Amino acid sequence: MKGLNEVQQICHECLHNPTNQMAKLINGLIAFLVILSVTIIPLHFLGSGFGDLTNYLDIFDKLVVTVFTVEYFLRLWSAEKPIRYALSWWGIVDLVAIAPFYFGEIGLLAHPEIFLFLRILRLFKLGQIFETERTAIRRGSRGQETHGNFTAFEGENILHVAQKHWIVFLIPLIFCLMITSVALLVLIFLMPISMLLGLVIGLMLLFLSGLMFTKLWLDFNYDLIYITSRRLIWQERELFGAITNEVSYAAISNVKPNDTSFWHWLFKFGDIEIETAAEKGSLVFKSARKPRMAVEFISQQRLQNTGSVRQGQVGVTN
Repeated sequence: MKGLNEVQQICHECLHNPTNQMAKLINGLIAFLVILSVTIIPLHFLGSGFGDLTNYLDIFDKLVVTVFTVEYFLRLWSAEKPIRYALSWWGIVDLVAIAPFYFGEIGLLAHPEIFLFLRILRLFKLGQIFETERTAIRRGSRGQETHGNFTAFEGENILHVAQKHWIVFLIPLIFCLMITSVALLVLIFLMPISMLLGLVIGLMLLFLSGLMFTKLWLDFNYDLIYITSRRLIWQERELFGAITNEVSYAAISNVKPNDTSFWHWLFKFGDIEIETAAEKGSLVFKSARKPRMAVEFISQQRLQNTGSVRQGQVGVTN
């Protein structure tokens, strides 16, 4: 029984609180399967002329559904409150990722194209993966000295981490997936006609898609604001290197959220506008998750920190 409890705890750490390398590897594998399963959707419409391809796609679909099914039940089993998790937004996302396949197998989905359309909903699993990883970051931020590209001062605590909302990642991701799908179609149809031309165009499209996805991944996962007890640390990750802006609370003249549109209200995201007395003027952190919460933390620290750092100090490091 003790061994079973240990396995359950390991599953909880990997799937609900991914802070170690094994957990990140598992989430990376799941994210890869999600992206690949959506990317190959156009290949299903090539018709019966590609019998071997159809068989390979069916085998891959069953493999992906098996992985997602095992993951769903492990998440359910290792959750602190299984029923609450099953009825939560992310629990429903997990179920939607596998349910269409089983509906099709038992005949409840008469048209295969409906199953293929519902497969696009698997993209929401990426939001689940990113959300659990970011929750782990917020939980583990207190009490550590090193974070990203900066080191906390002695006695400095990280109170909140303002991060991008996952919805802004999914929208441009669809465009990347379309390019990848076109690349696969080029490799299949053009290579039999001209192997060199098909290979060059296909690989160029795959490289472009990979470059766009890498930039998207970096923007989403590493662009954030650390709100500490003494300062703001604004981090932006580029393809080659990173930029860190350090802003003291004394240098901030105003801070406000910008989340007045319908979509901002619906998905709870928006911009954080920070006005400073320095030459940089206004700093805008776009598409933040729950911007009003971040603004509240910053406002509280502005009131409490009147002389903890030199007034007007704004530093930039590369």
